[in-house]
Amino acid sequence: MKNTLLILSIFIFSISLTSSCKKKVMDKEMTVIKNCTGTYLKYKDDNYKVCNSELLDSFLPNHPVTASFNKIKERKNFEDQIVCEMAFEFKSVIEVTSIK
Repeated sequence: MKNTLLILSIFIFSISLTSSCKKKVMDKEMTVIKNCTGTYLKYKDDNYKVCNSELLDSFLPNHPVTASFNKIKERKNFEDQIVCEMAFEFKSVIEVTSIK
């Protein structure tokens, strides 16, 4: 009985940790931003760096889109990439789940 309770507690704790790392955002009207630092979606005054930018390859810069995405923790591989001498500020990193 104690083992079952322990396993259940660990399972619930791990689910709560996983869900706190991502925040799902649905159907926001955004604008595609592309420059030498990467691909972004702009919502109001905030830019969000897209980690799966291949989904936006067919969209031109400044194109309005409706996107759903998960906010995720910033990935280290972005910090190690120096592509150009431009700095581009962004609020957080997102993973696009759908775009139209």
